[in-house]
Amino acid sequence: MFNTNLTGILMRLEEDRYTRFQMEVWFDYTRKSMNEIREGTMLAVPNFASDSNTTRYSILEVSSVLPVHYGLGNDLSGFPGFVVEAAQNAYRDWEEQDTEPTDDTTKIRCLAIPTNLEIIESVAGTTVGVESNLAMVGAKVHVLDTDTTNTISNLGINPQVEDV
Repeated sequence: MFNTNLTGILMRLEEDRYTRFQMEVWFDYTRKSMNEIREGTMLAVPNFASDSNTTRYSILEVSSVLPVHYGLGNDLSGFPGFVVEAAQNAYRDWEEQDTEPTDDTTKIRCLAIPTNLEIIESVAGTTVGVESNLAMVGAKVHVLDTDTTNTISNLGINPQVEDV
């Protein structure tokens, strides 16, 4: 169900007039992760409807992916020599982290929107239903594997009906 190699943290949830909500998810940076997380990637995060018997995961869809180096910052107005040196150091950090994150200043910042669906996991099994509550800020975010993403994407489509 989940890609166990990739987990992030839901850092922010805010209202959005177009998509109901917009969420910000941070993943530890590696070049491998940058090649696996893309626009359209499906994510799952526990929501407030979960209880001791059932875990409900809100399903989100990634709408943007951006590697961020917090050591560089957003302000390039400093002394040019220092700014260029910081950028060159950032480049080395991007290059050196192929499969293991080693630097706390590098993150993959994803914006995601709700699909209004959830995965319901209980002793009775796993099902997909209509989202029952909001995702919890601070919770671990899981990347859905290909099979689960296909199930979610094709939900409600009858595979027996032929194209016309």
